[in-house]
Amino acid sequence: MDEVLQINPAEQVRLSKLMEKDVTNGIEKISKLEKPSTVSQRLKKMREEREKTTGKKWFHLGRPEMTEELRQELTVLKLQRYATPGRYRKAGAKGGEQEYFEVGSVVAPASAYFTDHSTSSADGSVRKSAKLGFVDSLLQDQEFKRYAKRKRQDALERQERNNKRSKPPGTRR
Repeated sequence: MDEVLQINPAEQVRLSKLMEKDVTNGIEKISKLEKPSTVSQRLKKMREEREKTTGKKWFHLGRPEMTEELRQELTVLKLQRYATPGRYRKAGAKGGEQEYFEVGSVVAPASAYFTDHSTSSADGSVRKSAKLGFVDSLLQDQEFKRYAKRKRQDALERQERNNKRSKPPGTRR
């Protein structure tokens, strides 16, 4: 009766892995078991999960956290068609901001390592100096600065002309 059962080490490893997967392992330590959820609770949880992404047909596109920087980038992206003269850009979707979208990063091709050292690094990733958003890239673009300055001056001149034409308040015809 006092025989000790000897188990080889490989079998011990296999058994310990099985015990980790065992659902009942450690159940005696739990003081309170969760109540089984009702149908309405499960439906509510499924609805919340469904609203986090666009679904299978749109590759489960997620809803990103809106930061101030991301909000600025989206605003500039929407207004970009007005910022570049002589370049036609199709109008975006009507109806406010899009909820679901992804933000990616540019990865330089392997050939860029040999041709353009200013933007790519040895591991093929884009250098920090090249990682500019729309706002930063527009602020560094000299041609855009000249265009924006000219348009602003035009708008101020137009506003000044309109103010001169209008009669002062309190006068009648």
